[in-house]
Amino acid sequence: MRSGRESRGEADPEWRRLVYLLALTFGLALGVTVLAQRTMRRLTLWSGFMTVIIIVMLGVVFDVIGVAATRAQEPPFLAMASKRLPGARHALYLVRNADRVATICCDVVGDIAGTLSGAAGFAIVIGLLGSRSEEALAGALTVASIASFTVLGKALGKRVAIREANTIIRCVGTALDWGGRLAGRNHARRREGRRSRNGRRNAS
Repeated sequence: MRSGRESRGEADPEWRRLVYLLALTFGLALGVTVLAQRTMRRLTLWSGFMTVIIIVMLGVVFDVIGVAATRAQEPPFLAMASKRLPGARHALYLVRNADRVATICCDVVGDIAGTLSGAAGFAIVIGLLGSRSEEALAGALTVASIASFTVLGKALGKRVAIREANTIIRCVGTALDWGGRLAGRNHARRREGRRSRNGRRNAS
């Protein structure tokens, strides 16, 4: 039988993770919303529509990644990692941490994308109608339409994610591997540049 101290010790990391997730979501949502409110007012009609489409697509893509992480199988990526194939290590990490990946992709990014797309749609309505009496109705219809298309996109995306989970995670792992290598190269170049500048200063 486990003691109360042991059970509390196991619960503490979970509570810390939940509090961290809450703070992260609040901070990201607040910062992105404030930035969006300042930016949306400067957008034209067509750029506003494109912004809404991009935000909705990002929400759907991250939702697909989160679902695929929970459905992907570990053995194929273990075999890829043993052969040191590009992206295998990152894909294996995503599968082994599927719950965290799903929470971040589906909940954090998904909810923020939903909030932003609704705010962007409402900003488009304000830009079109200004302060007319039809603003409330048009805003409600716009937000409802965006929500409907978002739900439709996520429903279709979930089907693909369940059916092609391993392929999706392999592609994401490859993209993460490529991004990490590119960031490493840029960091190495900057470090080499600082060394060369310091060498010239010392020589002078």
